Amino acid sequence: MNLSRSFILITAMAAILMLPSLGDAQPLSARLQDVLLQGIEACFAGDYDTAWSRFEQIETLDAAHPAREFYLATVLFWRNNVDHNNPRYDEQIRELLRQCLGKSQAMLEKDPDNIEALHYAGLAYTYLGRMDAHRGDFYEGGVKGETGRQYLEKALAQCEQRKTTSDQEACDLCEEIYFPLGAYTYFSGRLPRFLRLFDFLWFIPKGSTDEGLEMLSRAQAKACLHQLGAQSLLTSIYATFERDRIEQARLLSSDMIRRFPDNPYLDLQHARILLDHGQIRAARQHADGILKKVSAGKRNYDDVVELGARLIMVEAELNQEDIGTAANRLAQIQNNPAYQNNTLTGRIFLLEGQIADLQGRREAAQLAYRKVVEAEAHRVDRTTQKKAELYLESPFNGPQA
Repeated sequence: MNLSRSFILITAMAAILMLPSLGDAQPLSARLQDVLLQGIEACFAGDYDTAWSRFEQIETLDAAHPAREFYLATVLFWRNNVDHNNPRYDEQIRELLRQCLGKSQAMLEKDPDNIEALHYAGLAYTYLGRMDAHRGDFYEGGVKGETGRQYLEKALAQCEQRKTTSDQEACDLCEEIYFPLGAYTYFSGRLPRFLRLFDFLWFIPKGSTDEGLEMLSRAQAKACLHQLGAQSLLTSIYATFERDRIEQARLLSSDMIRRFPDNPYLDLQHARILLDHGQIRAARQHADGILKKVSAGKRNYDDVVELGARLIMVEAELNQEDIGTAANRLAQIQNNPAYQNNTLTGRIFLLEGQIADLQGRREAAQLAYRKVVEAEAHRVDRTTQKKAELYLESPFNGPQA
């Protein structure tokens, strides 16, 4: 064998050795999709550590892609879901979303009509707007939200122009857009009426609850990456805002719990939906199951989750008009310092007021309701606060009143 033939053979062998294995031979987009789906499944399963490590892998697939930063931010949102007013991850989430936005804009500088880049830019802006509004900065929230909406609507316009359809076994990016756009449209439609009167101002979010629900339902049916997110959000919307659809909330939640039995947020949400649906015994049983997971040391089933389950037990007892048992259980909660400084703390005061009202102690009840209304932001959610404001004016007469 002469030198020339030897060189060719060695070069060919080296090239073969450098080829990716069959397991790695997928196109980049398909490999990225697989990693994203694995991470999303881990989030919904309540395994946030695995989700984080999966999303970190995107750095080795495509360091310039914005998906890594966006989905790492979603892991932190999940970690905070039960204690959602706690600002512990705020700065980290904001920084990740800003990085996501930066990478999206770099892609758009090369191609202003890049649907994927428009999608992630819209996601980043709407999530940043959501955070601003949730923390009380409604102007900045409106500005960022409207900017995000414009990116998402441009992405959909590009889809219409191209009549884009993806391989049936791949995620259709155009269907993914309906999730963030639907969420933004729905919650914009729920703005107070006096704000909607000023919708000629560009920074006032514009939307319709009916259109938003239609988009979210489409995402649940047709999206790939955002299918679970759409189902979860629809569950929350039906349970919290569209109370005539509580049965739909129960069905969606039952399906989520069947698929993901050990996610603390989904677990607590399901117990509360059962309670609101009038299935008191089932709600108590489910809350008791959550407490057993806490005792067993199940991952992410912490003191806040335990508090949530115990509060559901108190509410169930009130529904059964067992005021004495409810009052005793609430006293045990009040005496535990581990339960006194999180988003659910306001519910302790609310229940204190409700029990006092049922016992005919109106002054004590009003004092408890004022604790809710005047509580620091991280210790009360808005729904609890609105109930307290209502009962300050008119006494609580029981769940069936």
